[in-house]
Amino acid sequence: MSQLPLGKETLAILQILSAGILWGLVGPLVKMMELHGSTAASTSFIRMLFAFLIMTAFTAIKFGPKALIVDKRTLVACAVLGVVSNGIYNMFYTMAIANAGIAVSAVLLNTAPIFTTVFSMLIFHEGISLLKVIALCINVVGCSLAATGGQLNLETLSVLGVSCGVASGFTYGMAAIITRIAGSATNTYVMSAYSYLFATISVLILFQPWTCPESYNAATIAYGFLLALIPTSLAYLLYYKGILKMKETSKVPIIASVEMIATAIISVAFFGEYLSPAAIFGIVLVVASIALMSVRISARHR
Repeated sequence: MSQLPLGKETLAILQILSAGILWGLVGPLVKMMELHGSTAASTSFIRMLFAFLIMTAFTAIKFGPKALIVDKRTLVACAVLGVVSNGIYNMFYTMAIANAGIAVSAVLLNTAPIFTTVFSMLIFHEGISLLKVIALCINVVGCSLAATGGQLNLETLSVLGVSCGVASGFTYGMAAIITRIAGSATNTYVMSAYSYLFATISVLILFQPWTCPESYNAATIAYGFLLALIPTSLAYLLYYKGILKMKETSKVPIIASVEMIATAIISVAFFGEYLSPAAIFGIVLVVASIALMSVRISARHR
């Protein structure tokens, strides 16, 4: 009996790590879609629509069509998850890039673990230990260095850009919080399916993807399907399952930041991109922060 919590939390960590690794495929697949004429709006729409169709099919096959019949509380929770963590997050991050540049936006996005930690304390009454604070600081610095290579053009800063960047970090950080709340009301497959439905609706409203019909072709749809299947449907399913097993939600973004490492490896291996010494140091810091969380878990259960 005493080994059960350790096994459950270890499985949760492995699921979240797996999700983060799969998210490393997002950038390359999005890049391939862009090379074939896709825009940010059409990419988001294709991704969310296919993810909704895939998860709806998975749910109906695995649990039967009746599983998709949910109560209002579940529907509202899924709507908040889909709109906030996909639709609004994408809107803020896109605006941040447009007004503050990619590097600054990436740094501000990496404030997400801070928001998750604060709201986990306020909502779930999680404690904040010194080790967690150290891991959090190391992770934010590491992710920022890995994403920017230590290169920041402060001349691109604007109040709107910084505000949108922080807002993107907030909405991304809230995904773990909302998932834990929503997941208590329904199973993970149903939650995923409905969250993608509302994400699709929010993308339609916010980005109006029908304005660029030339971006929809066989190549963008094929890559979009892969984007929806692997680093979206499968990755988020693992992510949601992991969150619901974790005792401390505040750890989730730190563990999931393995995405940075996966993205860097894929970029170097398949696209020949250069990793600066600062970016490599950032990756080392990300690994260190994840290791700190793992050591803390092991020590607590010994």
